Amino acid sequence: MLPGGPAAKLGNRYETWCAVWELARILHGETESIRIEVPGLDKAEFVVSTGKHREFHRVKRNHSNGKWSLASLRSDGLLRSIADYLVGNDDRFALVSGSEARELLDLCCAAVDAESVEEFEKSFLAATGRKGVFERLLRCWGCSTRTAVETLRRIDILTIDESGIVTKGCAC
Repeated sequence: MLPGGPAAKLGNRYETWCAVWELARILHGETESIRIEVPGLDKAEFVVSTGKHREFHRVKRNHSNGKWSLASLRSDGLLRSIADYLVGNDDRFALVSGSEARELLDLCCAAVDAESVEEFEKSFLAATGRKGVFERLLRCWGCSTRTAVETLRRIDILTIDESGIVTKGCAC
């Protein structure tokens, strides 16, 4: 990937396609509004209102390392922002990127699949490596296991490249 201007133009184009699909959701009656680049709001390119809650969207064409590890999400400040946006409400967060975020996606899927926080702790954290990743997340968020699981259930991660957005469409 070329640094600077060309990379920025490609990133902006990717964000534009995601915004177009969000506008299509408004036309289909799935959402009520979209606000792009909200002043003072860091780590979210736009906020979509559904009437019931807000959806904060972080849209990045790709990560320089080709993937979003939990460590890179933490160093970017995104993990902290997700917690700040979602704790104490019913809002949602969407990370849309051409680069996968496998560790966070795995935790989100486990939280959704678990019938309870207790089941998450007992059964889903038993998977190889998952407990260590979850413990790193807890340290970053500084919250209880219950709060973390409830928060993870409201995070959507979509890994899709630009051609996928253009040809198939997505609810970014």
